[in-house]
Amino acid sequence: MSRVVNPAISKSTETRKSNFIETGDVTKLSKSCDFCKSKKVKCDQVKPICSYCVRHSQECVYSRVRKPGLRPGYGQQVFDRINGLESFVENFHTSSSTEIESLKNRIEEFTSRFESIEDKLINIGNANITKISATGNQEGKYLYGELPTIHEATILLDIFQEKIHPIFPVVEHSKFNTLLEEYETAPRSILLGAILCSLRFADTSLITHRQKKVYHESIFSRLLNSCFVVGTVEELQAMSLLAFDLYSYSNNPKTWSVISLIASGVVHLNLSRGRLQTSILELYTSRSGVSKNVTSRTVASQKVVEERKLLFWEIFQLDILSSASSSFPLKIPSSEIDCSLPLKRELFESAQTNEDYERLKSLPTRTLNKYVSNVNYDHYDSNCFLIEILNILGKIHMFMRKPLDLTNIKEMLNWQIKFSELDNEIQVWKATLPRMFNDLLDNEKLPYDKINSYKDILFHSLYYTTIVRLNSSVGYPYLQLSSGPLSFKDARSRCLDAAQHVVNFAKKLSQIFEDDAAFHQRIGPYYAFSLWVSARLLLVNAINSDLEIPADVQYLISLLTRMGDSWESASKYANILNFLISELETESQENLNIINHFSHGGSEESMYRSEDASIISDMRLNAYNLDVILSEKVEKFTNRKGGKVSPNNQADISNFFEWFKLPFTEINTPTLQ
Repeated sequence: MSRVVNPAISKSTETRKSNFIETGDVTKLSKSCDFCKSKKVKCDQVKPICSYCVRHSQECVYSRVRKPGLRPGYGQQVFDRINGLESFVENFHTSSSTEIESLKNRIEEFTSRFESIEDKLINIGNANITKISATGNQEGKYLYGELPTIHEATILLDIFQEKIHPIFPVVEHSKFNTLLEEYETAPRSILLGAILCSLRFADTSLITHRQKKVYHESIFSRLLNSCFVVGTVEELQAMSLLAFDLYSYSNNPKTWSVISLIASGVVHLNLSRGRLQTSILELYTSRSGVSKNVTSRTVASQKVVEERKLLFWEIFQLDILSSASSSFPLKIPSSEIDCSLPLKRELFESAQTNEDYERLKSLPTRTLNKYVSNVNYDHYDSNCFLIEILNILGKIHMFMRKPLDLTNIKEMLNWQIKFSELDNEIQVWKATLPRMFNDLLDNEKLPYDKINSYKDILFHSLYYTTIVRLNSSVGYPYLQLSSGPLSFKDARSRCLDAAQHVVNFAKKLSQIFEDDAAFHQRIGPYYAFSLWVSARLLLVNAINSDLEIPADVQYLISLLTRMGDSWESASKYANILNFLISELETESQENLNIINHFSHGGSEESMYRSEDASIISDMRLNAYNLDVILSEKVEKFTNRKGGKVSPNNQADISNFFEWFKLPFTEINTPTLQ
């Protein structure tokens, strides 16, 4: 088979062949042609043209192989380039030095001019600055309002130590002495928080009512502005005092907002975790406003650790009591807590050396949700066990918030099982208490002579409040259940017994304390909440059972009224109860606006009362709801001088109660709050 040859290629081939033969050059040629190299194929090295170039009609060129080493003249070329670079650098250095020197002279000129202007500004403002220093932070005064004088502040801090610290110990009084030195120029937030809580106790001879209002608004604004981010432990302490003060006025949305802030601060500062015991957690804020956590490498003193631990547990208690009395979820779930319970304060106050602190650190500790009996209870006081019972109260509160479908048998059984578990947890916890604290819960065995603190009183009262909180859902239901973990009569009996314990305990305390007025002035809003729950239960029981209102209700109202002089929340409780009792009496006399609101299981027993009385008998409503619903009527009742005109003849807003009623197929478990 003959091969077809392209004429152009043939001519090129002849030329190459001629050149190849004629040159006679002995220079070594490449083994592969250039085209085969570019295509990365194996060249058959046929000369003058390979087969691959023939097939693709390409020119076949064999390049000469270069000799190894640098080409001739390369070294001289490099030296020439180096000499050129050296000349360029020398010229550039000369011009740059001149420019830098000129720039330096200009900077010095601007600096001298700036210093001259600054000196003039300082001289102009010296008089004003001196005046501000002398009068004490006038800028803050203009922005927020006046603060108490140093004399007033010192007295208020003493009041704080005497009347606030025993029931809400979040800061030690020993810190105040050093902080007072800079009070007039730059008052610390922790001082302002303590002063804020103490204003309610200030005598009018020291601070007038108008001044109290001005001081309160000023401090409130300062704390919100400076501590809003809750970036340090001191800011958390100040905001905790603010939250406690707000709760003492009313458990309203403003209070809930501040408690949410400090609950977030607890998580942010890691106070709920056990590893706080071995490190100091501090926070600093950069000038750009970005917050960063910085954990010190040094081991914290156990005393500081206990102070911060106590701060956390006080916030924990405030969160539970605020949530339980407002139907809101807890802000600090107990499942996220890994912190041992606080020991007696006396143990750390008596510790002086590192060995003492190390011994305290090695003591067996009692933790939340672990009820053990092998711990030396000489190291704990009632505050520890108060935290535990409030933790159970928080669990009950979260359980009661869950909706319940009465038509779903599985949901009903699960509800009954959970109810029994909570009831059993209370019994197990009570069995692990030391004998002295068990006796503290029994009015018959109660060692009144061993009541050493207000925490002992709160421990007793809030324990029975927890019993009421659990059993009222069965004893006073929204809809009578055909079956349950216990009969409504048994549950109702438990509620009434618990309320009676609170009443009897309150009567005994009035006999024990020589200065009865001072006692009720200092016991605080937590105790007022317990009295409110017991008084409301007794009143609701009378309404539901068509009984006369017991005298114990009036006694509890009188206590709340006396406490209301110092704690406004107690006064609100008393006003609501007084209004409802007046409403019942007026309706029974004039037979106006009678309704039959409840009936139990088709029983012929019926209860006739006004719509406002029906509102309070609904176990799901808390004091804040009642205050909102009845606010107009309670205010008119409080300001009324006499007469028996039923408030129902006024603009009636009790139909707002319908908003709280849920469908029977999806119903909130009834509670007393």
